[in-house]
Amino acid sequence: MNARGGYAFLVEMTAVILFFALAATAVITLFVGADKRAGEAAELSGAILAASSAAELVRTSISPEADFTVRYGAVEAEGGYEAWLDPSFLPGGLQEYILRLECERAGGMCEMTVSVREKDGEAIYSLSCARFMGGGA
Repeated sequence: MNARGGYAFLVEMTAVILFFALAATAVITLFVGADKRAGEAAELSGAILAASSAAELVRTSISPEADFTVRYGAVEAEGGYEAWLDPSFLPGGLQEYILRLECERAGGMCEMTVSVREKDGEAIYSLSCARFMGGGA
């Protein structure tokens, strides 16, 4: 009887350990998912702030491309202007994100798109704005 009681105890303890191991796995999976979502939310928030700041600069500028180039150290690239942003979404430093400006002029209007992308070109956030530049085409 004593040996059977010991065996039952070991079986119960094994079941309890298995239960807690599965519960711990589930909780860790939830925490990892939450951390990933928090990182993505922080990245999106930084991209929105960077794009909004750049859009405000170019929207109020008489010469959007020139002011964008001076403020962000941008260079011409593929029909637009691109500048590098660091992990804090500030110009310069580590090259983590790309801030891009595209301008199209037609009939006195300048339609601009400011976007923030990852190094590989995947868009994080894009913002469109326009300004009447005067004159006509």
